Amino acid sequence: MSRNSEKPTVTVNKFPGLSTVDDPVEVGNSGLVTALNVDITRQNKVKRRKGATSALALGSGTVDAAWGNNDHLLLLQGDTLVAVDETFNPTALRSGLTQTGMLCANDATPDVIYSNGVETGKVIDNTSVELGVQPPPKVVANEIPAKVGQMTAGRYQVACTYVRSDGFESGASIATIVDLSQDLSGITLTHTASTNAGVVAINIYCSRPNGSTLYFAMQTDNTTGNTSYTAHANFLQRALRNQFKVPPPAFDVVAMGRNNRMMYAKGNLVFMSDPYAPEHVDLEITYQLPAPVTIIAVLEGGVFVCTDKLTYYIKGDTLEKAEMDIVAPYGAVIGTRTHIDGALLGDGSISDILPAWMSHTGLCVGMPDSSVNNLTQSDVTIPKGLKGTAMFRQEDGQNHIISVIQK
Repeated sequence: MSRNSEKPTVTVNKFPGLSTVDDPVEVGNSGLVTALNVDITRQNKVKRRKGATSALALGSGTVDAAWGNNDHLLLLQGDTLVAVDETFNPTALRSGLTQTGMLCANDATPDVIYSNGVETGKVIDNTSVELGVQPPPKVVANEIPAKVGQMTAGRYQVACTYVRSDGFESGASIATIVDLSQDLSGITLTHTASTNAGVVAINIYCSRPNGSTLYFAMQTDNTTGNTSYTAHANFLQRALRNQFKVPPPAFDVVAMGRNNRMMYAKGNLVFMSDPYAPEHVDLEITYQLPAPVTIIAVLEGGVFVCTDKLTYYIKGDTLEKAEMDIVAPYGAVIGTRTHIDGALLGDGSISDILPAWMSHTGLCVGMPDSSVNNLTQSDVTIPKGLKGTAMFRQEDGQNHIISVIQK
C-alpha cells in the first residue's frame, strides 16, 4: 500500500473566509490563505464568482481612472474625459486635460463636479462646462463731473460680479475706492468681459456714501467697456453676499457635507463650499492637517478625515470652529471611500448609511459615535498602495465591498 493512500480524507463543510494575518500552517483547514475568483456565502460555502462580459469599447488607449454612481459614469482616458450612458454609449466631454491618471468627482445633483488634481469642471446635460466663475478683475472708477447725477459727495466703494445664464453669480472683484468731491455727480466704471461662455451679464455694486457694505446698483451686458452709475446710493438695498467667494481650486478629495456644503481637499488643506452652493468657496476658511488628505467621509455629527498616516474626526459641520481628534492610528488609501447600510453591521440597530474605506490595516467603517470599526484587521492584511477605488455591491443575498488598490 502506498503512503499516499494512507493519508486521511479531510472534509471541509464551512469556510470562515480569507485569513492572511495568521501563518498558513496555523490557518489549516479552518480558513483560506488564497481566494481567487470565489465568494464565501452566508452559509460559509465557497461559490465561484461570476465572470464578466465587456460592455464598452473605447477604441485605442486605456482607462486611467473612473468614477460613477447610480446615475453617472465618467472615465478618464489619457487626456480625455468620457461620459458613459445607461446603454454603454461613450461621449467625449473634454480633451486636453493634464494626464494625471486620477479622477475625483461627486454628485452635486443634478450636476457632477470633477477634478483630476490639476483641472476642474462640471458635467451638466452630458456636457462639460467650467466649475464656477472666476471673479472679475478690479474695475477702474472715476468721478463724473457734477450736475449729471444724484450721488452726494463722499467716498464710495464699487465692485462687480459676473452672472451666468442660470443665475449663478461669481464672487466680486476687489473693491475700487472713488471719492466724489461734489454733490449731484456720478461714477463711471470700466469693466472687463468674462471669457466664461456661460456668463451673460455683469452686476455692479456700490456702497452708500462713506460706507463699507456693497449693494447691488445695476446690471449691464457682459462686455468690456464703460458703464455709468448716477442714482442716489443712499437707497440701495440688496447687499453683496459673495464678495470673497471663488470657484473650488483643483482638488484630490471631495465629499458632500451637511447642508449640502461640499468639502474639498487639496494636499494638506480642507476647504468647504457655501450651503447649497458647491461652486462658491472662501479660501480664507480652511483646515490644515499635518499630511495630505486621502479620505473625507461625512456623518450627521461630524466628518472623518484620513491622511496617509492617521484618521481624524472633526466635530460639527463647519470649519470655522472645528475640533479635531485622532480616532485611528493609521491612514487610508485615497479613492477607496464608499458607503454601506449600517443595518448590516452587528445587531442591525444602526439605520444610518455609513461611510467605509480601505485603511492600511483593513476595511474601516465610520460609526455614528465617531469611532472607527475595523472589520478585517484581525483576519486580512491590506497592501499599502498609492491609490485605489471601492464599491458596495449586493448580489445573491450577499454583501460585498469590492476594492482595488494600486501599489
